Amino acid sequence: MAALAVFKQLNGHADVRQSFIVPDEPPWPRECVGLPLGRRLTQIRTRGDMVKASSERRGRLSAIGFSWTP
Repeated sequence: MAALAVFKQLNGHADVRQSFIVPDEPPWPRECVGLPLGRRLTQIRTRGDMVKASSERRGRLSAIGFSWTP
């Protein structure tokens, strides 16, 4: 979720294209470098990965501006 927050800060929105991969440069978190963020968010949106059992995670993504519909 840190990578999504940085993406939104830099781009003014949280609509990450599916091919986006977190680059190895500031201000991206070191632990997120190389993360296929777009693909991961698509999996969360379509399959519920990482949020099915966690309303807290779902709430944090919503607070960042994550769109739950494709």
